[in-house]
Amino acid sequence: MYAIVLDAAKLDNGKLAQIIDAANAGRRCSASKLRGELLRCEAYYRADVERRSKPSDERKGRAQIINRAKRLKDIVGDDEYLDRLITNASGPLPDQWPEPLEIGTMGGGRSAADMLIRRLADVFMKCFPGQRARQYSTDPLTGAIKSNFVDFAKTVLVALEITTAGEPYARKTILRALDRKSRK
Repeated sequence: MYAIVLDAAKLDNGKLAQIIDAANAGRRCSASKLRGELLRCEAYYRADVERRSKPSDERKGRAQIINRAKRLKDIVGDDEYLDRLITNASGPLPDQWPEPLEIGTMGGGRSAADMLIRRLADVFMKCFPGQRARQYSTDPLTGAIKSNFVDFAKTVLVALEITTAGEPYARKTILRALDRKSRK
C-alpha cells in the first residue's frame, strides 16, 4: 500500500492559468478538469518513484538482518533458528511490491519521469483537442525547439516541483521521453 500525499495547492488558479497559457492552444481547457488530470499524473509519478525505491530498501533490510544474525551466531555458536533466519533472508525477494494504480503502464524499462511525460502527452491531447504532443519544429539557426506540448509539459513539471538533479527538465529531454523506446 502506498501513502501518496499530494498537495493540491501546488496547482492553484495562477499556476493553472500559466499551464493553460503555455499550451498555447486556441481552445481553453476547464481548469478543474485539468487540475484533476494533472494531480492524477502526479499521483502515478510519486507512486512509481516510491515503488521503484522499495526493493532496494528491502535488500538493505535483509542485508542488515543477515549481518546481525551472523554476528549473533559468532557469539552464541551454532543455532538452528539463526541458520534458518540467514537462509530465509538470503532467499529471493518476495513479490510483495504490487504495481500501483495502473498495472501494465508502470515501468517497462522507462524512468518514472518518462512515464510521467507520456501521461502528460495524453492529458495535453485530451484537454486541448486538436493539439498533438509530438508536433514540434526546430529553429534552423538556433536549434531551439518550438512545441506547444513541450511548453505545457515544462510548465507542469515546474509547477509540480518535479526536477532532475534540482534543475527543470530540458526541452530536448521532454521530447526524447515521448520517443524513447522501452529498454527491455
